Parts: sequence; structure tokens; C-alpha cells
Amino acid sequence: MSLQCRAQRSASDLSWEVFHVKNLMLICNLIQNGSAPFDDINSYHMPSWTTLDLGARYVFGREKTMAILAGNKRLRQ
Repeated sequence: MSLQCRAQRSASDLSWEVFHVKNLMLICNLIQNGSAPFDDINSYHMPSWTTLDLGARYVFGREKTMAILAGNKRLRQ
């Protein structure tokens, strides 16, 4: 019999359309993961970690030929 324990996780997402720059959106995601068991018998636990994602999205082109250019930079604790 294997007892499995899931780590706690919380997340926040923020998107902001920059009104001074048409078609530009800035994106921020913050994810907190709690400590989690690494093996089936819970003898080793991975420490908690936080991930911060920062990104930007820019839409350009005409209505019929619209394209989206997106980028993302991930920073880890």
C-alpha cells in the first residue's frame, strides 16, 4: 500500500493592457508550490519553491491578417 501526499499550490495571474501602447499586454504569473514527497514511501521531501513568470504580448497587423508576437521569461527561486 502506498500513501501519496500532494503538495499545496497557490497561483496568481495578472494581465494588464497598456493603454498608452496599443495592442500591448504585460503578463505576470506567480506560483507557490509547497514541500512535496519525492518517493513513494515519503522518506524524502522536495523543498517548497516559487516561480515568477514575466511576459509581454503584442498584437500587430490588420484584422484579416492579424498575428500575435508573445514572449516569456521564467525566473526560478
